[in-house]
Amino acid sequence: MPMQCWYGIDVGGTKIELVAYDATLRELHRERVTTPTQDYDTFLQAITGLVHSADRTLGGTCRAIGIGLPGVRDRSTGRQLSANVPSLTGRLVGEDLQARLQRPLQFGNDLQCFALSEAHGGAGEGYPSMFGAILGTGAGGGFCVGGQLLTGANGIAGEWGHWSIPATLLQRHALPVLPCACGLRGCLERYVSGNGLALIHEGRGGDAVDATATCSATASPT
Repeated sequence: MPMQCWYGIDVGGTKIELVAYDATLRELHRERVTTPTQDYDTFLQAITGLVHSADRTLGGTCRAIGIGLPGVRDRSTGRQLSANVPSLTGRLVGEDLQARLQRPLQFGNDLQCFALSEAHGGAGEGYPSMFGAILGTGAGGGFCVGGQLLTGANGIAGEWGHWSIPATLLQRHALPVLPCACGLRGCLERYVSGNGLALIHEGRGGDAVDATATCSATASPT
């Protein structure tokens, strides 16, 4: 008889990772692939490929899958808006994955899922309130009170990465007003994320291709 297990899938702007757990939260399987950010069909294939690979490894199908997606789901239409994975924008991601996987699925914002996880067994456990902030391909976070996630009226509570950076700060550091894939301009994410740091460094004459290389270059003595 196949063991009972659950899958969690984290979708980011750089990678998609699946982890399988049993009822005691013991890790059974882990696999990651690069995120197809520009082609929607390839994105769906990447998710289903990870799930079917885990099914084969574990000898059966999981009981349910939780998926953390970057961006916001429109509560009236069900369509996704994602700055870091633009192939998802305007798509009915939940319906399309449900049709392909044919098993119980639950969706949440990836950064809010992170905050909720930290409130239960992580750095925020036991505190009356906590805010979790992430810096990666993008920037954002989530807010929990009493261990419960607060998503807000539009599901964007904790999305600090899409606040506008003050114009005075841009002027002080001679930074351009950068467009964001969310449709706004001057979002904090465009300046403090991994991609943003590399872009700013390039604009100042550097040649670093990512945030790690940027930090290494700026930390090196001149």
